[in-house]
Amino acid sequence: MPSFQNNINSPNPSVWTPFTTAVTAVTTNPTFGSGSTFTSFYLQNGKFLFLNITINNASAGASPGAGLYLLNIPSAFTINMTIAPFSSDLCTGPLGPTVIYSSTFGSGPGMSFTYDSTHYYMMLYKGYQGQTYTYGFYQPGWYDTTNPSVLSANLTIPIN
Repeated sequence: MPSFQNNINSPNPSVWTPFTTAVTAVTTNPTFGSGSTFTSFYLQNGKFLFLNITINNASAGASPGAGLYLLNIPSAFTINMTIAPFSSDLCTGPLGPTVIYSSTFGSGPGMSFTYDSTHYYMMLYKGYQGQTYTYGFYQPGWYDTTNPSVLSANLTIPIN
């Protein structure tokens, strides 16, 4: 039997299980334009879930919705909120790096965080302005469904 280390580093997607990513929002759900694609895989090892997601967003016909965008984990799992807690001040419970490419903002790093036991949210790099790196949340007005972009995340999630 192949080791877990061989599986997680494998370019062979057959060792990863596909799942459906849904992007919802705290206030009003966004809609994605025609031609948008979602590619999502997970791999479980004990009490950890590894996610690999890519959202290729086409802007035609999209609506940004309202509020912080939330992304789901596979429905068979829940996030261990003791290890990766959510706090109302946000940016607690880090889950892993996120990368964005946007024709509007360019590319840059970000981070994903726990929102509740089945969702996470993203904070993404927006640009370098003066002497400051600017970050924002995946939500209307920053990276939203009306901007053509590719968003990619690799997350390590503690599960119950």
